[in-house]
Amino acid sequence: MSNIYFGALTAAMLLLTGGCSSFYQSLEFRELAAPEVRFVHYSDGPTLKISGTCTRAGYVVEKVLQIREGRTLLVKVMISPFSRDGAGTAFETEIVLDELDFVYFGERRELIWRRYPDRAPAETLPGKRPVPVFVPEE
Repeated sequence: MSNIYFGALTAAMLLLTGGCSSFYQSLEFRELAAPEVRFVHYSDGPTLKISGTCTRAGYVVEKVLQIREGRTLLVKVMISPFSRDGAGTAFETEIVLDELDFVYFGERRELIWRRYPDRAPAETLPGKRPVPVFVPEE
C-alpha cells in the first residue's frame, strides 16, 4: 500500500515541477485586441514598440520573450490561465532595430516588421494588417 502512495506522490511531484511550464501558451498576433506596432526614435537608434491586450478569456500575460536568430527576432508573448498578483492582460515590449532585418510574432511567426519592402508589392489582403517598413536614413 505504501508503494502506491509513494508512486502517486512521485508522479505528482514530477507533474508539478516539470509541468508548470506546460501551462504557458504563446499568444498569436490575431489574438490581440488593439494591437499597436509603432516606431520610436531614441538616441540609440530606431526602436519598434509592440503592444496589445490578450483576448483569450481567463488568460493573463506572464512574460514577453525576444528570441534572436541572426538578423531575425521572434517575439513570443507567453500567457497562462493562472493569475498572479500584478499580472494583467496587456503587454508592451521595445525592440532596438539596428541589427535586425525581420521581426516575427508568435508560434506562427507572423511577420510584423521588415527593414526593406518587398521587391514586388503585394496587394493588401482583406483582414491582413500592413507590415511596417523602416527605410534607413542615409
